[in-house]
Amino acid sequence: MMFPTRGILLPLLIGLIAIYIRYITHQVHHLKYQYQLWNNEEWHIDQLVEPAFPIRFINAHHHGYTSSNSIVLSLMRKLVVNPALDKVVTLMEQADTENIVPKILCNPDARSNLSKRVEEFYTDIQNSQSLTYMGKVLLYATSYMSLANHYGLLTLGMKEEVQRQTVEAPVFIASLPRTGSTILHRTMSLDTTRFRNFDLADMVVPLPKPIP
Repeated sequence: MMFPTRGILLPLLIGLIAIYIRYITHQVHHLKYQYQLWNNEEWHIDQLVEPAFPIRFINAHHHGYTSSNSIVLSLMRKLVVNPALDKVVTLMEQADTENIVPKILCNPDARSNLSKRVEEFYTDIQNSQSLTYMGKVLLYATSYMSLANHYGLLTLGMKEEVQRQTVEAPVFIASLPRTGSTILHRTMSLDTTRFRNFDLADMVVPLPKPIP
């Protein structure tokens, strides 16, 4: 049996690489218009900024291949999110048993609802037809971040010195959309002698360091 010589294999390899680069370039170019289409139909973001080229490259490489999405999301679910969820639910059960926090926060219904919401979030992301590959991965990663924050805040809330703290005259702002509530919130936050508001960083990463 005759095998191709090295002189034939090198041009063949270069040709295959060129075809792959052409395909990916076409996919990146196609996704540029796809982003705009998704924005017009679903996202509705004013002055949408295109993702960085590495993100577009990864999205283009996996565009149309749902199996790669499923594998990565399934691994994240099994190795990262589910262990974090089990850890949170166990701590909630401990807090409920020891009557450390209000029952409504950690009772069986609260634990069941939390598990259900995390599972529904995974299913929605998995079945989404408009999220890109990196969009799904990054969005699902927020599950772990939220669970880590949940665990850390509950751990702090179970400490006796924290429970002795009181919040005096809290202010809640509730309104219909586009009625000026954000302006009111920002105006009130300027009065630092009377109010302590949550900045975006406080809401995304409320703990100074992760609690193991």
